[in-house]
Amino acid sequence: MARIAGTIVVADYKGGPVRVDVFDGDQQAAAGGSAPRPGVVAVLKLDRPGPFSLSVPVSVGQVWVGGFVDQDLDGRPGPLDPHGWYGGNPIAVGQDVSGVLLTLEAAAPPPPGEGG
Repeated sequence: MARIAGTIVVADYKGGPVRVDVFDGDQQAAAGGSAPRPGVVAVLKLDRPGPFSLSVPVSVGQVWVGGFVDQDLDGRPGPLDPHGWYGGNPIAVGQDVSGVLLTLEAAAPPPPGEGG
């Protein structure tokens, strides 16, 4: 196992638990249809932003780290929940990795009359 450690930052944090998801492939590319859907390697739930540390199997080789603040408390990322991906993805996990800065940002609300 290799340890990934870092800090979760959320500007204008309004409350809610934070979840960090670690995938064995590029979730963003999969959502766009240009890559197969990756599997979840690890999940970490925190009460609030701040330091984090989790373990992943070295056999995975590399991982993609993302997260979200569950402001609406529904257990999944919503369109207005602060979310983000680590800018240094993918992370090679042949050894422990530290200094991962995961910045989670809220999406702008839709203009009046356009959903939400």
